[in-house]
Amino acid sequence: MQRPLSPDDDASWLSLFEVGPEPWAQEVERFLRSEAIVRQEHGDCKTTVFLLPDKEQLVGFLSVTSKDLDVDPAFRKIFGFSSRKSPRSPVGAIYLCAIGTDVRHRGKNYATEMHEALVESVTSSMLSPRFVLLQVWEDSPAVRLYLRWGYRVLSTTPYDRDGTQVGKHKMVLDRFTALASGSG
Repeated sequence: MQRPLSPDDDASWLSLFEVGPEPWAQEVERFLRSEAIVRQEHGDCKTTVFLLPDKEQLVGFLSVTSKDLDVDPAFRKIFGFSSRKSPRSPVGAIYLCAIGTDVRHRGKNYATEMHEALVESVTSSMLSPRFVLLQVWEDSPAVRLYLRWGYRVLSTTPYDRDGTQVGKHKMVLDRFTALASGSG
């Protein structure tokens, strides 16, 4: 079962959601607990929570917004677009601000189901952006999952995360390609 995150959702209910102790997991938890509702109320993003069908137990969530994506030479090379072939820069994209599955529900395919719901919702509108964009720490195990779903690494930017240099991948999914290949 899925529904929009609501300002009426109890903070103690959200505090039960646990992604894990790793830095990227803590970042996802902080987003859900302290940013998701505020950003949604300001119209900056939309958060959907996914629940077990028979309970109000939070399995996972995803938050999205829209963002412009530059169609630079690297983008054109990765997706095989010539400089004369569309799309022109910039293109609209769905930006996946955050996605997380509760540690107690990992390995049960919920993340894939949440992502498929996202792609399906984007696909249902003819005017929806073709591309889905996200950023992820290069040392996160989620990178493998995103690659399996059809995302491609567009660039990697180094960041200082708690005194350690770690790259953050910018990854892009061409939902037209994802639909054709059956991933998503």
